[in-house]
Amino acid sequence: MRVTLNVVASVVSLVMTVCGAVAPAGAQVLYWLDTRYAAPTITRADANGVTLTSVALAAGALPEGLAIGPGGTVYWAEAAWSGASVQRAGALLTGITPIITGGSAFRGVAVDEVAQLVYWTSSNIALGSAVHRAGLDGSDATTIVALSPGSNPRGIAVDHAGGKIYWADMEQSTIYRANLDGSGAAPWLGTGYGPYGLAIDAAGQRIYWTEYGTGRLGRANLDGSGSTPLITGLANPTYLALDVPGSRMYWAEGGVGAQKIRRANTDGAGMVTLPSPLATYGGLAYQTNSVVSVPDDVTPTELVLHTLRSNPGTGPFEVRFSLPRETRLRLSVLDLMGREIAVLADGVMPAGHHERTWSAGASRAAAAGIYFVRLAAAGETRVQRLALIP
Repeated sequence: MRVTLNVVASVVSLVMTVCGAVAPAGAQVLYWLDTRYAAPTITRADANGVTLTSVALAAGALPEGLAIGPGGTVYWAEAAWSGASVQRAGALLTGITPIITGGSAFRGVAVDEVAQLVYWTSSNIALGSAVHRAGLDGSDATTIVALSPGSNPRGIAVDHAGGKIYWADMEQSTIYRANLDGSGAAPWLGTGYGPYGLAIDAAGQRIYWTEYGTGRLGRANLDGSGSTPLITGLANPTYLALDVPGSRMYWAEGGVGAQKIRRANTDGAGMVTLPSPLATYGGLAYQTNSVVSVPDDVTPTELVLHTLRSNPGTGPFEVRFSLPRETRLRLSVLDLMGREIAVLADGVMPAGHHERTWSAGASRAAAAGIYFVRLAAAGETRVQRLALIP
């Protein structure tokens, strides 16, 4: 099965290869936080770490965890001892707004696009470490797991299809797991000292993590088997993010004098250091596609699959795409296993702007979950992620 999934990942990649070929400009976006106390920033860059936008954040906020939500919305947490917030911004880092305020030592952040929820961890030992959850606008915020004394949680990840959340406990050298509502919390996998960042490949049924203390980056199957270190000798690796279609991973290293952002293939090979400036480690997040649409009155100059309208949602979904010239294409919807469950267009179409609609009810396999809309034309591929909610 994993061989099949690797092939699917290659097909839906945005003209990227496992060895690190560059996709078309603007096709992917990497976000990262620089946590430095006096001058924190959040930065938006291309897949090679070349800065596109950098925005200054409040001094002393200590921004740390980072995640991507529906439509490319960016969420991050603040680790300040008092007055910590969970913040939200648009894909271009505009409209920064706190959705949770008055907290303490917030750390990792994860978004469940299907259930429309944001999760975060907090590590205030005096008040008690915990795992929290709220709506994407900060509504109905609640503590879903009160952690035992001595717990020091960091990164958190959501597997909606599997019905689980996972978080890394730095002091306990353990990855914990619970149901999506926080029930059934228990140790899940022992690691080396200082597990920090977490990321899940739901299609591949794998989880990845970093170990701050041992300098390792590890991987295991979501059934708990196959735990193995992929990379060793890193300088205090912290948060990480996955580019699942491109079979690549990104992480930040916080070692004194060795702060950097790195990238490698998901098998640990091909490690490179990106040119991204980093003073102090922080969170990372990866957006598979640009969420910036081209206006309909502009003559297309390149193949574009635009941001999906009504996404996330219950459907129908508006799928817009632009062709720079007449070409043969296939526009389809894939599930997480890479299976084509709907074909929206197949044949030769003229240059210009086009639109199709997908109604999930028309596809027998379309239960609530994450899907991919794929446009293949003229030897190129574009992909947008779609979240179908109940």
